[in-house]
Amino acid sequence: FLGQFTHDRLFSLGIYKLAKIFVTCSNSEVLPMSLIEALFYGLPIVAPKSQGIVDLVKHEENGLLVDPKDEQAFVDSIDRKSVV
Repeated sequence: FLGQFTHDRLFSLGIYKLAKIFVTCSNSEVLPMSLIEALFYGLPIVAPKSQGIVDLVKHEENGLLVDPKDEQAFVDSIDRKSVV
């Protein structure tokens, strides 16, 4: 965990290029920009099955969708050696 970054610094520092996976637990965003940016960089996604996320993440294609109330499902998905 690197802490909070402004949007400009996020790209200038190349943070997405350093990541191997993108995980979000938020299930209240309709169109999460951070998820779109992670997809742009080709990162596999672990995210809750909710709202606009299901329109962007296709389960076992570009990420894994989990029950937003199932903490263990998040852990198991992150632990998988091959996310997609």
